[in-house]
Amino acid sequence: MPSDTQFEFHTALPYSSMQLAQILSHCFENYIVPFVIDGETFGSRFAAEDLSLKHSIIVTHQ
Repeated sequence: MPSDTQFEFHTALPYSSMQLAQILSHCFENYIVPFVIDGETFGSRFAAEDLSLKHSIIVTHQ
């Protein structure tokens, strides 16, 4: 891995459902089958699947 490549790891706790939905949708940009989710739907699904924002990690690159 090049030395200038930087990854940062953050807990998902401070992010809103809207921000998390935007991050997830961004991850799937340019896929053959587009995937876009809105904040309200993301929040509902996240809660329904009993996931934890505290234990979820957001990884950013540069």
